[in-house]
Amino acid sequence: MVCDAIKKTKEVDRMFKLNFLVLLHNVLIEGPTNPYVFFPVFNVNHYYVVCYNLKHPSIDILDNIQSDKTIQNLYGHRLVVLEHAKLDDLKRMEPQRLKMRWQTKNNSIDCGIYAMRHMETYFGGGSRTWDSKIQVESVCSFNLLIMFMCNVC
Repeated sequence: MVCDAIKKTKEVDRMFKLNFLVLLHNVLIEGPTNPYVFFPVFNVNHYYVVCYNLKHPSIDILDNIQSDKTIQNLYGHRLVVLEHAKLDDLKRMEPQRLKMRWQTKNNSIDCGIYAMRHMETYFGGGSRTWDSKIQVESVCSFNLLIMFMCNVC
């Protein structure tokens, strides 16, 4: 049972790395028209987004859940920067988990909607100037999420 879980995890990691390399190859060879590469990640019933900025090397984690845990405890080995000649700058970057005013304490169900909205509205620069149109956790923010869901469907 444990061996099967380890094999599955290794296979998922292998596929992630392969897909990442294919994507980066296309971006780096053709030149990035958009320097941001977004990876929606689903891990243990939770979606979040990892954003790689290839023009100004940085790694941003976009997650709607508020937490004081370390990046390593929250995301573990999923934040691997792969070996590629043009990725030396990214390898030196420490991922940063953005603090956003709309992060939630009680809503762990709508993380997929948050992840989609984050990919639609994030254009780098951290959270200071980022306006996702998501409100602070409240009844109003719930209604706005319903509106975003209707736009997606």
